[in-house]
Amino acid sequence: MTVNFKSHMGGEFGYAYNRTHLQLDGVDQGGMAVHQVWGDGLFYATKDESRVRPFVAAGVGFANFVPPGASASYGQGENHYPFNYGAGVKVKVTGMWMLRFDIRQYNSSKPFGLPNNGGRLLMNEISAGVGIAI
Repeated sequence: MTVNFKSHMGGEFGYAYNRTHLQLDGVDQGGMAVHQVWGDGLFYATKDESRVRPFVAAGVGFANFVPPGASASYGQGENHYPFNYGAGVKVKVTGMWMLRFDIRQYNSSKPFGLPNNGGRLLMNEISAGVGIAI
């Protein structure tokens, strides 16, 4: 969900659910989930009346990493607080309909205290969608 505050500024928040597999020393440990909630500031290159609106985004969020065999419903996930940054473009197609294309990177500490767990966890997101502008 996006809210425009001024002609060239806006804010948004969202939720994402990801499924992946945990690999430890090249061995698949099973499926795991990542729940993400984030809030971002948006800075547009064009005014809000423009048909094409390129933007950059940056913000912070909350990520719950759920290891194989565990359940977020029972509080078995591990919480981290990533930041993210990216860019995209919104295009008004007709009336209230619009298209959106984004690329973002989420930067978080690594979960679960696994061996060789140094460095950062970088998650890339490339997305496209249809929206309604009201």
